[in-house]
Amino acid sequence: MKNAAKVLPGVLVVIVAVGALVVTGWWATAQEGATSPQPEGTSGTDSTADGSAAVGEGTQYTAKILEGLRVQAEQAMAAGQYELATAQFLEAASAFTQANRAAEAVQLYDQAASAAKEFLISLDLSRWKDGQSAKLDSAKGNLRRALLGKTGLCRGAGDTQGTLRAIQQLRAEDPEYYRLREILPLQAELQGVDLAVLRAQEADAAQLSDQAKWAWKQGNSKSAGELADAAITQYPDTAGALLARKTKAGMLWRLKQYPEARTLYEDIMNRVGTIAPTCAVAREAASRIGWLESIRQIRQCMALCKEGRRPSVAQWKAAQEQVLTVMRWDQEAGTRAEAEVMQIEIYSWQGMSDEVIKHAAEFWGRYGDGSAAAIKTLHFERASAWAHVYVGRAFQSQGRWAEARAHFQAVIDAHTGKPDSWLAPDSLAAAYWYIWHGLRQSGGPAEEIRSIGDQIVTRFSNSSHAAIVRRAQTNARQ
Repeated sequence: MKNAAKVLPGVLVVIVAVGALVVTGWWATAQEGATSPQPEGTSGTDSTADGSAAVGEGTQYTAKILEGLRVQAEQAMAAGQYELATAQFLEAASAFTQANRAAEAVQLYDQAASAAKEFLISLDLSRWKDGQSAKLDSAKGNLRRALLGKTGLCRGAGDTQGTLRAIQQLRAEDPEYYRLREILPLQAELQGVDLAVLRAQEADAAQLSDQAKWAWKQGNSKSAGELADAAITQYPDTAGALLARKTKAGMLWRLKQYPEARTLYEDIMNRVGTIAPTCAVAREAASRIGWLESIRQIRQCMALCKEGRRPSVAQWKAAQEQVLTVMRWDQEAGTRAEAEVMQIEIYSWQGMSDEVIKHAAEFWGRYGDGSAAAIKTLHFERASAWAHVYVGRAFQSQGRWAEARAHFQAVIDAHTGKPDSWLAPDSLAAAYWYIWHGLRQSGGPAEEIRSIGDQIVTRFSNSSHAAIVRRAQTNARQ
């Protein structure tokens, strides 16, 4: 019997040389939430006289119809309509499959998976709205459907490596055991391993991973770490071990044990960064590594600036690329907001005042409407205050004193009810000083200059800003 595969609604049927292997359950689950309509008809496909494919008693796919389905999906993708593109690519893949054009169907399933992943990434998980949870479930269901469709076609074509790659993508995209167990028979057969052993390893690793996650939620970091380590060391290549790495890395991150967390995140990237670089586990790892690396590189550039040396354009660009990784991949709006302000800071250090003003306006447009969950946290509050600092400096560098003052006043207002060192040790003193300096440069009222100067000298007596004001006051009296 030749290898063959047919994709039926609700079932993935794989016929192999040694017999029939039916993988059910997960394929049916993958259909849940799928938004792509299926052409009506049976699974049988017959060739017509004009070269089109007839599906069952009705639907015929001419070359023109098939190409139209492909083109409309590609147009939706190009327009950034990822949810629509996913549905249309899935519809096209199904049509190409039933028209016996399997190689092109595999490509369309790949495109459907890409569109579904882009849609998942675009969902801001920190801004839940009505229907958002349903959209998330639908996107995940469509992603599974695309990868399972590809798995079936690769298996039917006798493409063992392609089938295994698709299985690996499935494992990375949705590593929960209850999703994986139905595909394990096919994986065991292709890898030549004992199915019972594979199932036992995956199940045990999943249990340890779940226990580690629960222990961490209960605040028991010691137990969580031990359980995660058990899954990782005993079953290193299982999906449960991947989730255990994610749990432990996230725990270490929250505990501010950044070097240890980074080691685990780098291990995750080594395992799934190539096979599924945009899966949720890889996105978290890339974002956290990017965050640490961007801070390291920005500090290196700042140190050079303070020494009177100019960092190269390449050095600034390298730091900015890491920041952009965080902005794109991190699932927490507060973290993305902070990363966006780091980008503004990079422009500020380079003296690119127009870019500072432009990107700050985009930042407040994105987060300043009060709807983002991040705004309720100190993360956003601090990020916004820093943005005001950089924009204030940018306006001052352009001689736009009144506009600069408004932003430094915003920094002062943000400190209301907080310690003077809330933003940074000298941040509040600096805000007052910039207003004082701007008034002097623009010929502001002498009384106001004197009043603000006195506040700086009295309130921030030990600061470098107070020393500058004192010298100016002394010179003015002489």
